[in-house]
Amino acid sequence: MSITISLDGVKSEFDGYDSDAVLTSIETKAIEYIKREFEKREINFDEIRFRRRSKDYLTLLAPNDFDFCRIKVGERSVWFSVHGLNLPKEIKNDERFDKVKKTLIHWKVKLGSIDEFLENSDLIAESYISIRNC
Repeated sequence: MSITISLDGVKSEFDGYDSDAVLTSIETKAIEYIKREFEKREINFDEIRFRRRSKDYLTLLAPNDFDFCRIKVGERSVWFSVHGLNLPKEIKNDERFDKVKKTLIHWKVKLGSIDEFLENSDLIAESYISIRNC
């Protein structure tokens, strides 16, 4: 199932697969924080597509269908993970990545609250830029 969602008039594809293609209110807030960072960097947020592969998290896709970020925002767990392989060295060396769970591809950053998305959205934008430029 695929529907179109809108944040402040910005439309994006949202593929639901086996889960509902619906953003919760708290996910919407996180996406709005991420969108602000993209706008600061003059990145076209219309290029982003969302995919819910499970009820647990939301995936953000670059135009080339590359999974560059996953977010989980709920009452008990708030985190995001970014595609870490192609990040620029200055971002990889950011102290916010010092204590994160790093798998081969995704680097998972646990957050204390939804509002911490605003403070960390630059990492998501940089991940997008690095994937888009591949």
